[in-house]
Amino acid sequence: MERIVFLERNTIAADFRRPGFDHEWIEFGESFQHQVVARLRGSTIAISNKLALREPELSQLPELKLIAIAATGSDNINVEYCRTHGIAVSNTRGYAINSVPEHVLMMILALRRNLLAYRTDVQNALWQQSKQFCLLNHELRDINGAAYVDKICVTNSSSSTQASAGPGTTSTSTNALAIGQSLLQNLIVPSNALAFSAIAESDANVPYKLIVIDPSGKVLGTVNSSANGIASVSVPVSTTGLYVIQLVNIGVGPVNIWTAATPQVTY
Repeated sequence: MERIVFLERNTIAADFRRPGFDHEWIEFGESFQHQVVARLRGSTIAISNKLALREPELSQLPELKLIAIAATGSDNINVEYCRTHGIAVSNTRGYAINSVPEHVLMMILALRRNLLAYRTDVQNALWQQSKQFCLLNHELRDINGAAYVDKICVTNSSSSTQASAGPGTTSTSTNALAIGQSLLQNLIVPSNALAFSAIAESDANVPYKLIVIDPSGKVLGTVNSSANGIASVSVPVSTTGLYVIQLVNIGVGPVNIWTAATPQVTY
């Protein structure tokens, strides 16, 4: 029988469907870091949110088989230790896929319409004092026609010049990697390229490594995936030819990885 311990139940305001297998379910409304080992001792499955589970804690929990993170980030878990000791780690997938973009849209509208400034005016009774039954104290802007470039909002502009360089053709692919598997992808970099960028994103909380190799076999850049499954490398290009993007699964489970590579070229 599995022993499941939820360390931070108060962090999730939702009902949990109990698993179908035989188990003992124990939950604590909140836990402090110094209580982690004592509360997880003897458990096979741990559910946590923000508490750290690193080698000092994990080394004292030999029966632990699975850590279920009730959140998206896994930076509070020593994933490498779990990988070498056969402890599976999972996070909450698909979390906030609707609420985050809706929140972004709300913020865009609030900023363009100066919502907070007008809200303050209404709270200060300026609406009642206005003879025109409206307030025009702050600038109101539309989203239509606005363009955001490198965090700068351009509402009206024109130019007769053309950029001397910019992104070239983007190549994309999706690959499945088994545990420990390494995969090579070839990329032809054109003669007018100045640099190129490679970005990768995984569909699971499984760490991987992204490596860029030039035609001579020299490693130009290497990076481990972040807690949210994204890795990116940008490198200058000194020669044209066949470049290699290498993906290495360094996690404890299979993973699908989407990659995109874009050269920066002269026009």
